[in-house]
Amino acid sequence: MSVAYETGDTSKLNSEELKRYNEGVSWRDDGDITGWGQYVQYSVNPYGRPLGFDVAQETYIPGSLFYYNAFTGLPTDTMITHGSTLNTMMQQAYTSIILGGDASEFDAFVANWMAAGGEQITQEVNAWAAENPDAANFVDVSGLLGN
Repeated sequence: MSVAYETGDTSKLNSEELKRYNEGVSWRDDGDITGWGQYVQYSVNPYGRPLGFDVAQETYIPGSLFYYNAFTGLPTDTMITHGSTLNTMMQQAYTSIILGGDASEFDAFVANWMAAGGEQITQEVNAWAAENPDAANFVDVSGLLGN
């Protein structure tokens, strides 16, 4: 879609892409804030570099810099009982680091997250994966968390 934003040629867009394109154009040309997200996801920034999903498709996915969560099962028991707390912990840690906090605190976050139920969730999800071998692109995340 970034090509359509650059050239104005929408002939190769399907109906869903055309809808998103038109929403983005409404922000770019008319300032309609409801189209901002579509524009940012699919357009090209002033430096000629793709934005949003194009970046993922062109850089992160081919460079293995994108982690796809292939868990498609129902929430596990521990997700139900501890998920809210664990998500809050994660959001606070990420926000702190993004806003200039000490990135070395990430290891402490992981240890605390695992102790607060993350280890049990990891075990439950890996058990689900063993029971669902056809789950596409499943990745055992325990190695990513230092286990």
